[in-house]
Amino acid sequence: MAEEETRRQTDLLMNEIDAHKRTDAKLQKAKEVAEAASKAKSRHVVGLSHELRTPLNAILGYTQLLARDPAIPAARISQINVVRRSAEHLSA
Repeated sequence: MAEEETRRQTDLLMNEIDAHKRTDAKLQKAKEVAEAASKAKSRHVVGLSHELRTPLNAILGYTQLLARDPAIPAARISQINVVRRSAEHLSA
């Protein structure tokens, strides 16, 4: 009986070890998928940042030029400064 109980306990432990190995493999795969998604997101954000900065630099440059133009009324300068501040905010 003792040998049979030992075999039964050994089988149970082996089943538990196998279950842990399967769980570990699934966790490892999920980690790899999450890391790949994180890298893809980072590449996307870098590309998007570049795509936004290029036109924003043009907007910032033109608003600076317009703000210095003495022919533009003060009320318009105030509106141009709103555009400039908004572009600076997006750029940051």
